[in-house]
Amino acid sequence: MKKIEDILGVSLFDRSSKTIAIGSCVPGPLMEYPGILSSLYSGMAIVSEMAEESELLTGLRSDRFQLAILAHPLSDSDLYCQPCESEHLYISVIAAHPTALYEKKGVTFREMDGETFLMNAHIGLWDQITRRNMPHSKLILQSDTEALLEVINASTLPSFATDLTLRVLPKRVNRVNIPFTDDDATMRYYCACRKERTEFFRPWFELLTDICRTD
Repeated sequence: MKKIEDILGVSLFDRSSKTIAIGSCVPGPLMEYPGILSSLYSGMAIVSEMAEESELLTGLRSDRFQLAILAHPLSDSDLYCQPCESEHLYISVIAAHPTALYEKKGVTFREMDGETFLMNAHIGLWDQITRRNMPHSKLILQSDTEALLEVINASTLPSFATDLTLRVLPKRVNRVNIPFTDDDATMRYYCACRKERTEFFRPWFELLTDICRTD
């Protein structure tokens, strides 16, 4: 009788030979990268999942993930890691909000601490950053992105956006988007895979190099 580990190993190998599973510590890259991968590897299914960085690294080693998007570089002899694009956080407010009325070009977390925000409940590391930097703010969470956008468009409360989500998601109605100027408001991402897969993913990593040049 086969051991469960052997059966699981065969199952993972079979899936990974037909599927590219990409995991990310934040949702933004997963709004664009699966579509790009699908065009580069047309014969394979592309699946995506958001997870904590420790889970992403474990998943790479177990072949649960073939690619992982992290918020820090790696120095692991078994993994290849390369920079990809960055993402910057914005506050999204109605035109009557003071930050918009005064035509501010940027705001700080300290200035906005204490405001009530509408926020997606599944934003990975961005959740930690906003809570740490604005401990006095109340966060009203919504799990569904489409429903959240509807609430934002009907509300006067501030919300969050990023340069990436503003590019990908439907345009917000009557909203002014102002960047946070704090260092924590920018995250640089890194893409990792197992070293033996580097050649297979060469077209992908070459494309990421081009993205970094224009970032």
